[in-house]
Amino acid sequence: MRSNPSASCAKTFTFAFIRPIDEVYASILFADRDLFHKIDNYIKIADLRRRLKIALAENQTSIEEHIQSVTAEGRTTGIEKSFSMVLHDQFEKHGDSFRCEVPLTSVGLKTAYPWRTSGFLDSYFPAEGGAMEYKAVRLPRTKSDPRFDAGQISADYERLNNPHRLSWGYLIAFCHGPLVPLCKSDSALYRAFHNQMFVDCNPAAGTGDRYYAGRQVEELRWDSARQGAMPTWATAVRAGSMGAVAISVFEQA
Repeated sequence: MRSNPSASCAKTFTFAFIRPIDEVYASILFADRDLFHKIDNYIKIADLRRRLKIALAENQTSIEEHIQSVTAEGRTTGIEKSFSMVLHDQFEKHGDSFRCEVPLTSVGLKTAYPWRTSGFLDSYFPAEGGAMEYKAVRLPRTKSDPRFDAGQISADYERLNNPHRLSWGYLIAFCHGPLVPLCKSDSALYRAFHNQMFVDCNPAAGTGDRYYAGRQVEELRWDSARQGAMPTWATAVRAGSMGAVAISVFEQA
């Protein structure tokens, strides 16, 4: 969920000057979004799961060392980037065409943060009209404000949930913290993440805070605790003391 365009991945930074091509894709997408539903080579949730699993497994040591280093100093600097860069490597290995830190306005999207007027997509796939937003999430949360995770993720959900501008979208939570290694299955990790979002959203019910608009919470199912298996529109993977949860924005129904 980075907001600084200079933090975009170096390997895809050279795409920064192809906006006219983006506009061609956008014009097609805006004119007939149904065209993209007929494309079969977009990143399905099963594909994303495999990319996440390989990315975390192959880079487990380096990511864990970075997390230990910064958290020992009471910081979270670069945790999200340490996850996203290895995922981007997997995209490149699979031939996925994407760009980092794309301005929302260039693809017809708006920020959902009340105090901001602009923003960036963490990754954008112009040929398919898809996008992803990332967030590093500690389990359990230590930040005093429950909006730190649930609020930002629900705002990202709101910005991606625009079927007139995107064909598909994923929310990806990179999970770390002492609860993660206690999860003995991928479903257990998803439940731990989901139930933390439920706890963080529940106290804000009825406050009128835009972060906790009823529709977003209900569509993400954060209005109730989770038991049992993961929903079909979500997935989770684990690697040592870390993991990831992915949610498909357009498949909650």
